[in-house]
Amino acid sequence: MTNLNDKIIDITIGIRFQRSFRIKDVLGAITDKLVYSESSPLNEYFERQTQNNSEMTLTNEQGSYLRVNTDDIILKHVIEKDIDKELKFLAEYLKYIKKIIKKYNITGINRIGIIYNHKIENDQKKFINAISGITNSQFSDVDDFSLSFSKKLSATSGVIKKGVNDYKNVIYLFRKISRTELAIGLDYQKYFLPPLDDIEDKDFEDFISNSKQYLENTFYTNFETNEEK
Repeated sequence: MTNLNDKIIDITIGIRFQRSFRIKDVLGAITDKLVYSESSPLNEYFERQTQNNSEMTLTNEQGSYLRVNTDDIILKHVIEKDIDKELKFLAEYLKYIKKIIKKYNITGINRIGIIYNHKIENDQKKFINAISGITNSQFSDVDDFSLSFSKKLSATSGVIKKGVNDYKNVIYLFRKISRTELAIGLDYQKYFLPPLDDIEDKDFEDFISNSKQYLENTFYTNFETNEEK
């Protein structure tokens, strides 16, 4: 099988929290800490920024961006190096963002997610056959298609801790880019029920390693690429 790790084009990490309009008052301070502090992994990472009433967006020429608003903090990181180095960088980012969340008293954290986006060459016969089957062969060749499905996974902490119903969720994403190219993605999520008011003891770096393990041991093994055929 082709090494699908080599086909990852970008990784997106998002932290969602209960809506807080107070964040509008500290948007500038948060982004300053993230992109100008010498201790931040994002120091000198972005080149442009735009701000409206409730959101700050920073971008660079590579297509990466950071978005901070009243509901979430999202970093899209375009891949340039090997996957292990990229994930190490993102682990450092998560370690730093925990400090920002604590400093600015962002509470009600209800989800963290990481999306691995890939672009591969694939003849897409399985998808075309599936579309043909569910449309009674009325559509045997389509110009475009998009498919996604999700699966809820159990979280150990939800079993151990009374009153904690945390769980993991995975979303599989498939989209036709061209006749020979396919975009595939894994959205690996952890939900916190009840929402977290203090994330200091949460090991987000462990979340990254768990997501990579699922990506390689489950997602890739469930998806057969025919690039080598």
